[in-house]
Amino acid sequence: TIGHAIEKCSNYLISHGKAVAAGMAIISRCANQQGLCDKETNNAIHHILKRFDLPTETMYSLSNFCRQHYLTKSVPVRL
Repeated sequence: TIGHAIEKCSNYLISHGKAVAAGMAIISRCANQQGLCDKETNNAIHHILKRFDLPTETMYSLSNFCRQHYLTKSVPVRL
């Protein structure tokens, strides 16, 4: 998941809960942009995360996630 990738990229300095929260926000935002998640659901997810002072973004990029994957896995990433 994106949350696990965030944890790994941070060398586990970002807690599991905060990484998963950011991952949820990123995935809902992408899904909304692709028409797979309606705007209201995306907004609700972001509102709830912010209400509990959880992150909705990360400083890591897709290339960071892929690099971490390739360093630790022998199976290629399918994008």
